[in-house]
Amino acid sequence: DEWIMPFDVIEIIEIPELGSCAAKTACEQLGVKDQYDSANLKQAKQMCYLRGFYEGVMLVEEYKGMPVQEAKEIVKAKMVKEGDAFIYSEPEDLILSRSGSRCVVASVNQWYLDYGAEDWKNRCLEHMGVSHTVCMCC
Repeated sequence: DEWIMPFDVIEIIEIPELGSCAAKTACEQLGVKDQYDSANLKQAKQMCYLRGFYEGVMLVEEYKGMPVQEAKEIVKAKMVKEGDAFIYSEPEDLILSRSGSRCVVASVNQWYLDYGAEDWKNRCLEHMGVSHTVCMCC
């Protein structure tokens, strides 16, 4: 709770019967117990995405009152144009080829961190400081 409780939800879309905090409402309606309740979480996500797209109305700035169906492409184009987003697609489930082989999706033109580079590692450790680190392995 301490990781999420200090943050307020930013209300962006109003969905009939789910309100402006649709994920919270859907999780309550479906009785989601925790982050491991994958079946109910998947159902809540589908409910919010489907109803949000077809029934949702925008609540923010210049898009206020606009149906989500209309606003989606406009907002996406604006964010990409201004450099605040880029187009990225990723499958949600396992993808199999026609031959039955498992498909791997990879982002092209990406770079990797060399975790063994001492200069990089030392600069990161200095930046983070000991007081900002949390061991999640225990």
